[in-house]
Amino acid sequence: MDINFIKVELSVAKKDRKIFANLIFSNNTSETVSIDKLRTCHGNKIQNNLFKIFDEKKRMIDYDGPMVKRFITPEDFIMIDPGQKIETSVELDEVYELKNGKKYTIQYSAYLNNNLTNSSIEKIESNVVEVIC
Repeated sequence: MDINFIKVELSVAKKDRKIFANLIFSNNTSETVSIDKLRTCHGNKIQNNLFKIFDEKKRMIDYDGPMVKRFITPEDFIMIDPGQKIETSVELDEVYELKNGKKYTIQYSAYLNNNLTNSSIEKIESNVVEVIC
């Protein structure tokens, strides 16, 4: 789903009984944008509830990982030039209880601001992916 400054694409892969969310953050604007690294799973780490995951019965799967809160500094942002993409991958079953053989719908969903000085915060969401674990 596109918004003003960023697009997020989600794909999900199963490898060795582990479930990975692969994310691509694209800057489709004509200006460089900066976004909070924590919200991009920078370093292949998930440190907040950034995904909406539902089982076959439409029940939301609870997030059971760290909830990092901090005073944001300029070093906490990553720059994305016009046309540039950044990619990351995180293991979802480390922080969400996903059961083998069950079907889930997964979507990245987070609130981002474009940079440290921008007071407006926008919700960005990826495409929705269905997966059988």
